[in-house]
Amino acid sequence: MQYTEAMREVEERFGQPIRNLILDLYGEHRSLEKVASIIGVERVTVFNWRLRLNITEADLQESLSKADVKRQHGMPTAAANHSNEAGE
Repeated sequence: MQYTEAMREVEERFGQPIRNLILDLYGEHRSLEKVASIIGVERVTVFNWRLRLNITEADLQESLSKADVKRQHGMPTAAANHSNEAGE
């Protein structure tokens, strides 16, 4: 899989592999549209990256479950930190 320049830029800005970032943010916000907004790209870009990175529906569901467990135990989610890095 070949990364795009935009993917590398997002990884550098957030200090995390793009696949992990997308899954963490999706788990927190439950929306690929919101993920796109936070990382500063178009919605279609996140959908294309999802295909390119082979992020399956099962991966998205697992990220939701992990975020739910963190919330239930009062643990901070990774996405909270990402929102701050993005200037939100």
